[in-house]
Amino acid sequence: MDVYLAREAEKSIEAWGMFPGRKGAVGLLLGHTRGKRFFVERLFVAPGRSWPSLDDFYALDRLFEGRVIGFFGILPDHKTKRGLLAPFAVGKAYLEIKVLRTGGPFAASASVVDFDGRFRFVRLPLRKERAARPAGRGR
Repeated sequence: MDVYLAREAEKSIEAWGMFPGRKGAVGLLLGHTRGKRFFVERLFVAPGRSWPSLDDFYALDRLFEGRVIGFFGILPDHKTKRGLLAPFAVGKAYLEIKVLRTGGPFAASASVVDFDGRFRFVRLPLRKERAARPAGRGR
């Protein structure tokens, strides 16, 4: 099992990191699953720094036509992350993102929310889409 971050989703994270004075954010991972892979195509950044209520989560999943495959936290605090250790999040991917410097690179770790008598995060490999080669380059 792994998480595949499409270039478009990666650009959203990079763009967010260009704003100085940021305090973090949370949101939803949008995409699809195939086999044992979570394909993250886009991010939805939620207003504020808390997860949507259960009713709002299901309403957002309907709005996004069942494409909510998980959650992300940019610079999340421990309490925010723990808020996902609940039944509605089981089987969903989670990305924890740290912006290393304004306008610069970011570090991310992936996991899935699991339940085996207790709720926990299980680490997953994170793969990123390769950048497209510029057109017109010779062989």
